Amino acid sequence: MKTFVCQVCGHVAFGTAPDNCPICGAPKEQFKETADAIKRAVDPANMTDAEKKHTPVIKITGNSVAVTVGEIIHPMTVEHHIMYVDFYIDNCGIRRIPLGPSPAMPNSPLMSEPKASTELNFKPGQEVKVLSNCNLHGRWVAAQKV
Repeated sequence: MKTFVCQVCGHVAFGTAPDNCPICGAPKEQFKETADAIKRAVDPANMTDAEKKHTPVIKITGNSVAVTVGEIIHPMTVEHHIMYVDFYIDNCGIRRIPLGPSPAMPNSPLMSEPKASTELNFKPGQEVKVLSNCNLHGRWVAAQKV
């Protein structure tokens, strides 16, 4: 599937670029197709320590989605942290939760843990996708059907 990255805020769109970025409102022209925009575990059954630190762990209870970045908890230091977590339903970007400073949000406070939760309005059979963005190692994704 094609991925498009907003050059203003870093939001990733799947399939096609939206008319406007759901995070920062930038127009479609600000999206650039980027083949390697996201990373996934090569073998989810046998992840490396780096993959375990960056792949979001999703827990869904009702309409509440809780995410911890990493089976091995990702560090949250000024030098190495998760900048934000983006939530998607069926590849459509819904919400961003900042966890630390990023180029688009330099004044965001650094959270003590790489965790985020939100309420989403999804239906059975849809897919919830979570993308975490590490300031050093890029964007990592996990998905779960509901």
